[in-house]
Amino acid sequence: MPRSIRTQSASNCDGWTGRRHGSKPPKHSKSFWVRRSHDAMTFVKNLHTDPISPVNYFRGSETNGWQCNGVNGVTSYAVTSSLTNGTGSSTIYYTDSDGDSQSSTVTYATQSASMTQMEVRLQTNTARETGKPISCVFVLKKTTVVGTTRTSEFVATLKLTISTGLMSNSCTILSSPTKDNNGDFQLPSDVTLQSGVVSMLSPIPVTGKTINYSLLPVEFKTYPDTEAGPDKARKLNLATRQNEKQHYNGWEKCVCKVWTSSKVDLIDYLTPGDRELFEQNLWWFANESDLPGHELDLGDEPDTDEQKEFSIQVCPKGSSVVIDKLTITVVPRSTKEKFDAWHTAESADMGWLAYAPAMYQSLGYGNSDPEPPTVLPGLNGNWFSPGAINTYYHPDGFYEMRSLFFTRPVLSSGHQACYDAQGAIITTGISGCSADKELPVTSGGSFTGHLNSDVKPFIWALQLDGNPVQGTFTYTNLTAPIMHEGAYARKYLVVRPAVPNQKPMLAPGTSP
Repeated sequence: MPRSIRTQSASNCDGWTGRRHGSKPPKHSKSFWVRRSHDAMTFVKNLHTDPISPVNYFRGSETNGWQCNGVNGVTSYAVTSSLTNGTGSSTIYYTDSDGDSQSSTVTYATQSASMTQMEVRLQTNTARETGKPISCVFVLKKTTVVGTTRTSEFVATLKLTISTGLMSNSCTILSSPTKDNNGDFQLPSDVTLQSGVVSMLSPIPVTGKTINYSLLPVEFKTYPDTEAGPDKARKLNLATRQNEKQHYNGWEKCVCKVWTSSKVDLIDYLTPGDRELFEQNLWWFANESDLPGHELDLGDEPDTDEQKEFSIQVCPKGSSVVIDKLTITVVPRSTKEKFDAWHTAESADMGWLAYAPAMYQSLGYGNSDPEPPTVLPGLNGNWFSPGAINTYYHPDGFYEMRSLFFTRPVLSSGHQACYDAQGAIITTGISGCSADKELPVTSGGSFTGHLNSDVKPFIWALQLDGNPVQGTFTYTNLTAPIMHEGAYARKYLVVRPAVPNQKPMLAPGTSP
């Protein structure tokens, strides 16, 4: 809260109120009023501090969960002090020795000071389990402004951690240019760490200077899917039978970089802060090799339908503590060009979906075939018998039923109905059903037709969402689990929908 130094003027000292010319003020000499005015011009310090009440919750969509004094949505937290010199004046009215009313203006010097204090903590709306902490690292800087000249000074990198509960309960100094006699990192006396809270008191004001301390979060900034990518980092958002969190083991942020040149500035992926301070005080690693600076060399553009992966770590300079991690998936320009062209063409040609057969809302007893036999065992009226699946393509799908080709002018399209462990149909998300413009070879179609019309566009969509995945050699699976189901995957499912038409779903044991 602001702490101010205020001035008093002669117009309100001792309860006296100035009167207009011609009134009858108390009869005192000119020298008396000048002395009283001088006494009143001495500035009075009024430094006050209001306690800050913690806010225990935040709305999950806001700013990754970090809060300062209960305020969300700011990229840095700062305390400021300043001391300003100025002049003031006061008009004095008095009666001279002849009894006539007179006035005199007194000029005096003033000083106005401003100081603030702030407490920063981490807060979350989900209590942490023991052994599963969350943390954030901040760069603490000191800035001094004299006239139009601004200088910034690195003070320390600090790590705040929530081990249990809703609020941070530990603070650590990761690096600092100054150490005490024991060799431990040291902070200025204006900054203290206690019980998971960073307390900052603005420095003592100095004439002609504005001084502040700022805490800048150091983390790879992630964006909601409503903000168009690629080149917007996303967070892991799947928790399926494929154990995505365990597979990626702490690498929970990913971003797609469409190759346009061989260099990328890694600072651009951080939450915006002080670029110069980040350049001077952060240490970068790519695929476990340290970089000479903050630029990453991407090399040549990947070949068509290929990608490159870079595992990026950022640390305080001189420290091995990892602040944050980001996986960069680099794809050729043709990936986005081909996906955009494919999606535009497919959006204009969705009439074939009307021919898809009605799906079964669940499998039969014991996850058996729900369709009554009408032709041959395992080959019924519209569907092949269900089979077990376990692939990254449909991460939470346990069973699938593939349709026969549609009865339509070109007999090449089909549908893949996916079911969970209990045999219930999945109609949302990437684990769910998916229409196939071209039947896979296992259903009587061609390998290249299904690959080019349905499989590759899905992989392009995943890569544009930042996922570090490719198809295996035979494209029967992905090379890794899907980390983020994002906007491009959803665009794919618009033209390859889980529910292709308005035909009512069927109960097991019934026919259309």
